[in-house]
Amino acid sequence: MTVDMEGFQNEMKTNQVGGGRVAAAKTFLDTFSLDKLKTDGVPLTNDNVKYVWETAEATVAAILNKVSGEFVSTIGADVTGDEAVGVILDTTSFYSEAGGQIYDTGVLEVGSSVYEVKKVLSFGGYVAHIGAVSSGSLSVGDKVSLKVNYTRRLPIASNHTATHQLNWALRQALEREKPDSFMEVNQKGSLVNEEMLRFDFSYNAKLSVEEIARVEELFNEAVAKNLQVYTREVPLELAKSIAGLRPMFGEKYPDPVNMVSIGQSLDEIVANPGNEKWTQFSIEFCGGTHIKNLGEVQRGVIVSEDSLMKGVRRIVMLTRDAARVAIAQGEALVAEHQALLADTNVSDATVKALSVLNKKVGDSQVPIVLKAKLRDDIDTSIKNLNVLIKQRASGLKTEATAYGVALAQATNDAQKFVVDSTDKFGAERELVQAVIDGFLSVKAEVGVFVIGVDAPKDKALVIATLPASFVAKKLSEKKNKFGAERELVQAVIDGFLSVRAEVGVFVIGVDAPKDKALVIATLPASFVAKKLSAVEWAKSVGKGGGKPNAAQAGILASAAADAVVAATAFAKTLEASL
Repeated sequence: MTVDMEGFQNEMKTNQVGGGRVAAAKTFLDTFSLDKLKTDGVPLTNDNVKYVWETAEATVAAILNKVSGEFVSTIGADVTGDEAVGVILDTTSFYSEAGGQIYDTGVLEVGSSVYEVKKVLSFGGYVAHIGAVSSGSLSVGDKVSLKVNYTRRLPIASNHTATHQLNWALRQALEREKPDSFMEVNQKGSLVNEEMLRFDFSYNAKLSVEEIARVEELFNEAVAKNLQVYTREVPLELAKSIAGLRPMFGEKYPDPVNMVSIGQSLDEIVANPGNEKWTQFSIEFCGGTHIKNLGEVQRGVIVSEDSLMKGVRRIVMLTRDAARVAIAQGEALVAEHQALLADTNVSDATVKALSVLNKKVGDSQVPIVLKAKLRDDIDTSIKNLNVLIKQRASGLKTEATAYGVALAQATNDAQKFVVDSTDKFGAERELVQAVIDGFLSVKAEVGVFVIGVDAPKDKALVIATLPASFVAKKLSEKKNKFGAERELVQAVIDGFLSVRAEVGVFVIGVDAPKDKALVIATLPASFVAKKLSAVEWAKSVGKGGGKPNAAQAGILASAAADAVVAATAFAKTLEASL
């Protein structure tokens, strides 16, 4: 079963003050249509049998062709559309939308003809069965068989009964168990369909997770008791005197009024209406359809609790299959959390995955109590892992430095260049650099080339460094080879890129006699796409300009050695951004 929570919540917003959908539907039978029905002597619809969950029979009293806007004697399958036709019967077992409960659907059958009932609404005592003929035809006077979709009605009725029990649980948890709070819980509205229930109530504070958990606990304790659901009509004044009963403010009730009690016989209640023990049970005025036993609700979970307006809160609860789906989704998210914690290769990627999961949990439609605990657990995990990663990084850096020191101590004093490959520290830049730093702390005048290998991820990081004396010597040897001629320096770069295109190249062409040097820096398109800039690289050594993929700068020849150091340092920052 899938639950369209987003669609339902959007519908809730449309119906916040009692009825975007119903208000729009009021135009289906307008004043002229109602006058026509009365003038023609069509009797008001008797809907008392809507509480009997059985196939019933009725007579077609009137047919409205909504497409033409006229009442007709016969309608066929040629008039199409979910709201193309309205059929008025002398009696009906279909529930028309009222009191926050959605309408029934089903079919009317006569012989081989079938009329699909898509919506049922009441207008001035007339119940309109809105839909269209799917086969054959339907005529005024036909004796039809009424087949309500009771499979669909069951979860609707279950959610309606659950709304009553939720109302009682809220009063119990927020009023009776908190006598010093001085806040009353009063129903402000509700809406139930086959997927979920929504309940609006007066309360001046957001419910805490503990309060929501208590409401759920009280609700499900009652469900587990398989309490019987009682209904009967009671004289209005007598009904109003029942202890614990709290009618909706401003609501008009018929006399006698239909009552619903969960867990206590209404006959006993009516016999002693003032008995305070009735406050232990859900007792309400209601004309909706209900289940016979609260146990049919199976389980209830609250998936949202929000402010509707000042002093009014809104709860959405799921029951039956929808509740099981929400619980299963929550448990799956808990399992995701546990799986991430089970990964022994903890890294920043793990923390990032936990942050993504935390947002996923926040956006999910799972029980609030589970969601709150899981988000707290994930927050704690992120905090603990960050501490662990910091401690581990500090320990590994110390270990990497020691490794570099040991490597230097094992190197022959006459050796000027050292190449080493290690998988002890992966391809982490900071750790590979620590190896080099450790080496250079012992032997500074050696060129060091270290390869950090991360075999599981099939990647490696190479860091090479030369002492300043080596760089200066090289510049001295090559200073007049190409001079500071742009075409020649560019030719050097082009030759390099013809072999290794996906590398950033920084070349300094030196003209010592003229004490000037030309700098050209280039970056491949893939680097530029990641917002890296050759202009910034060139500017790291002197004044320059150009484009993100190619730039140049001019410096003094005597500053070339320092420029090499500066450009190398800047290259490391570029590399870190990849």
